[in-house]
Amino acid sequence: MLRYLKKILNPLTYVSKGNLPIVALCFFIASSFWFVKALNKRYNSKIRLPVVFKYDKNKIYAKSKLPEKLWVDAHSTGWILLQHKLGLKSDSLVYNIGGFFETSQTIEKEDLIRYINNNVRGVLVNQILERNLSLEFESIKSKKIKLVIDSSSLVFSKGLKLQSCSTNPKRMTITGPNSLLMTVTDNYLLPVHLDSTNKSLIQVYHQKLSFDSSLEVENPNVKIEFVFIKK
Repeated sequence: MLRYLKKILNPLTYVSKGNLPIVALCFFIASSFWFVKALNKRYNSKIRLPVVFKYDKNKIYAKSKLPEKLWVDAHSTGWILLQHKLGLKSDSLVYNIGGFFETSQTIEKEDLIRYINNNVRGVLVNQILERNLSLEFESIKSKKIKLVIDSSSLVFSKGLKLQSCSTNPKRMTITGPNSLLMTVTDNYLLPVHLDSTNKSLIQVYHQKLSFDSSLEVENPNVKIEFVFIKK
């Protein structure tokens, strides 16, 4: 190795100091041509593509956090790959999730690769390198539930007898991902805990309903009224 290096460097020992800038310039020009030629060739390389998933959040729910960038194995010229690696190509790929689906929809990696190759100029994606990529979406729906008080489980003062009970409102609308709505029964049993020391014939309680954080309730505040008679 040293022998070959000496053969390359030996001619430089005969160059006068005055000609060294010219020699350096020649090396710079030659290396520049080599660099430009290399960048015009095509390579496979790992790059990160910025991506935005665009959808109506009032109609569609993403089951997990969506990535802002994707690691991909791509095939392109050295120029384009270098621009992506340096972040010079900053425009995000916009993936539109449109239309209506009854329950859920999953974007497969193969579909995403096809979309990228059709919309990103000069880049051919071979594979997506994200291991735990999850692109699952659900339709957002609404349903009405009836508020029901389980009077058999109520505990109140011994000198009283329950005559009637009611809620305001009687029904409630909840909105959210279809799979979560399925877990809420049409007749929703209100968990009510009475004050057993209260001897009033009319007792009013206020309760705020809480569901999964992904479910929205039009008005979670419920007024519950109990009417008693004396035994």
